[in-house]
Amino acid sequence: MNRIRDAPTTIKILLIAIVLILLPGAVLSYVGYISVNERARQLAAGYRGTLILVRDKIELEVLRLEQGLRVSLENAAANPQSVSASRHLLQLVTTNNPWLRRPFLASPDGDLIAPSISFGPPKPAAGSPGSAPLLREALSTAETAEFARKDPAGALQLYLQALQKVRSGEERAVLLSRIGRCRFKLGDYEGGIQDYQKLLDLSGSVPTIGDVPTFILAPSQIADGHAASKDERGRIGAMLQLYQRCPVSPRRTVDQ
Repeated sequence: MNRIRDAPTTIKILLIAIVLILLPGAVLSYVGYISVNERARQLAAGYRGTLILVRDKIELEVLRLEQGLRVSLENAAANPQSVSASRHLLQLVTTNNPWLRRPFLASPDGDLIAPSISFGPPKPAAGSPGSAPLLREALSTAETAEFARKDPAGALQLYLQALQKVRSGEERAVLLSRIGRCRFKLGDYEGGIQDYQKLLDLSGSVPTIGDVPTFILAPSQIADGHAASKDERGRIGAMLQLYQRCPVSPRRTVDQ
């Protein structure tokens, strides 16, 4: 304190000016901080209120749509006893409920039915890839390594070697499905997903692998790969891709 008293007048004036500037500035900063926090709380409360309102309106709209669908099914006496009756029911549901673009039914054993497909996958055509002698021998050797010797790494190499020798899309599809399977077993989910994506690209020319439709096998395995690698967004995208690829009959236009 004595040092301040003994300081030159200029320094005293400077110190007083600093105090007079800093103190009000600190007070104003604190008041501003409190004001900003209060404003943030008010905005958050307003956003929550808006979110709740929008959520409630969406829920009401979904309930209204569900009620319309329920009435539509009740009016149709929905108890299909055959594939044709199931197709007719789904076509009726699609016509009466335009928001439901791709309805389907599932049987207890997992088979799907949409307006243009039947329960159970289509049967493979005669002369399937497995009938080719060279491919059959390569598959036998690789599957022995994969299943009998529990050597997915060795089996993967055998499948890859066979893939270099085949020419037809059907043979490539068979091998890609097994290559992806081995990569998954080895924990290479990204590589397996890429193999199943290549398989999905062949689905237009190769409708089935064995008894399983390619457009179902590939996306479902891609979804499993994303799930195993903790990629929930990728898994949902793959399942959506599967759902979108389910064929449906063209919608009928209704004169207004």
